[in-house]
Amino acid sequence: MRARLPIRKISTIAIVACLVGVELFVSSPVRAITLEGLQSMSSNSEFYWKGQPKACGSTGTGGEPGSGNDNPAIAYNYFIDKGLTNQQSAAIVGNFWEESKGVNPAINQDGGGKGRGIAQWSVDGRWLGVLEMSRNSNPHREPTDLLLQLDFAWKELNGSYKNALDKLRAEPSKTVDNRVVIIRQFYEQAGVPHDDVRIADAVKLLKPPYSKSDLTQSGAATTGPIPGGATSTGGQTTGGSNTSANTGSCSSSAGVVNGSIVKTAIGLAWPDNNKSHASQPTDAYRAAWNKASNYTDCGAFVATVMVKSGADPNYPPVGTGIQKSYVESHPEKYQKVDFNNLQPGDILVENQGSIGHTMIFVGPQPGGYVVADASLGDHTPQLNTSGDLTWMEKQPGVIAVRLINQNGVSGQAQ
Repeated sequence: MRARLPIRKISTIAIVACLVGVELFVSSPVRAITLEGLQSMSSNSEFYWKGQPKACGSTGTGGEPGSGNDNPAIAYNYFIDKGLTNQQSAAIVGNFWEESKGVNPAINQDGGGKGRGIAQWSVDGRWLGVLEMSRNSNPHREPTDLLLQLDFAWKELNGSYKNALDKLRAEPSKTVDNRVVIIRQFYEQAGVPHDDVRIADAVKLLKPPYSKSDLTQSGAATTGPIPGGATSTGGQTTGGSNTSANTGSCSSSAGVVNGSIVKTAIGLAWPDNNKSHASQPTDAYRAAWNKASNYTDCGAFVATVMVKSGADPNYPPVGTGIQKSYVESHPEKYQKVDFNNLQPGDILVENQGSIGHTMIFVGPQPGGYVVADASLGDHTPQLNTSGDLTWMEKQPGVIAVRLINQNGVSGQAQ
């Protein structure tokens, strides 16, 4: 989020941005990547984000399409975001898949063995590095957090196990097989190879029904993430009204109202901007939260509202830059509107490189509140005043958009 000095004093971390590390930490080999950002890399790409249709989803563990286990897709997108190719990313994740039975960060080695997490790091060896990264994380992330473990793996691949990454990148073959073996041999250093299983898991990521097309012969030059964000920019339009756009059949839960952007935003947010609860989310948001970043991420809040309400199951999970690009490149879904013509349910979003902010206009509420937002490092989702809205409208490049249904039929999303 952006510092709002006229309104309140913002901590240094709050100035960093709601776009958690998508551009800001480009030079760092272990820059912060969020779950929401990885989910968002899906709509115009070669790889499906299988969890997106499950807006209120299940929690399967099989790692198969439709099972509810998105971990292989999350991990694949993570390495794509780091600049690896489809096959290089699949080679790493195929190994993790075999090691942890579906890229499971909470798994311990069978039979009481020493292996822990997605790479089965030894509890008295490399796992200690995972524990250290967890202790030093701010906000705190548990050792069993998937993104923390992916961050640790990337740190190793750029540090003590850089030889494995160098060999992976240099492999000239057109198939994923050799790349899988490179990671098993030089990074995993597995006692029992099971290369056939590792290769099969990697191939799974590169073929339907996981991918839109067969990428097994794509070679080292091909890149592209698993599906959410788009990169093209659509033309500006005006008018229209919000629609419920309820594409799912999930039942309502506490704070979530199917088909209503406004009621879900209000239901998940604190009803005021009292600083006493700035760092703790409501119980409703804690339950609905998409786990893309942390409770104070503005993009994660807006995405949670859009997905959980059923308004837009494909709304990018995090990153104001990604989200702005998404709404601009889908004029069939979103129309730009004038700030003088805001309606409840409209989304405001701005981004300038590494910083940005987003919020939902909810209309006049008791206490003079008119918007709902979160602010990275400053506060969890809460209602805010017209002063916050005025501040937002003055930000360079800010846009306001309104969700419409496929036929452009009016209908307030309240």
